[in-house]
Amino acid sequence: MKNMIHWNVFEKKWTSRTYKSCGRFDQILVLGEWKTEVKKEKKENPRGWVYADHTQVVLNPSKHELIPFKKGEQLLYDKHEMAFNIEEGFDLLFNLDGCFLIHKIG
Repeated sequence: MKNMIHWNVFEKKWTSRTYKSCGRFDQILVLGEWKTEVKKEKKENPRGWVYADHTQVVLNPSKHELIPFKKGEQLLYDKHEMAFNIEEGFDLLFNLDGCFLIHKIG
């Protein structure tokens, strides 16, 4: 099942959406492959989001789950160009500071 993740401007939280549920969270951890998707023709936001398999998504991960990771490059969305700076990859951390690629330590 596909899990879409995007920033909710009004609530200042990350939204995690599947066809069964939708929730807002301070942190979301994606462990595994992810891709970005942009729908320029949509009339409403969000027009861009990250998606991953729902089995790879950890909602509000504990500090213990984040210990083995180090933040890397930030994933950015340009709302004027409607494009992401990175289109796909492995392992992401969404937190209140933004969205970052993460790498296992050791």
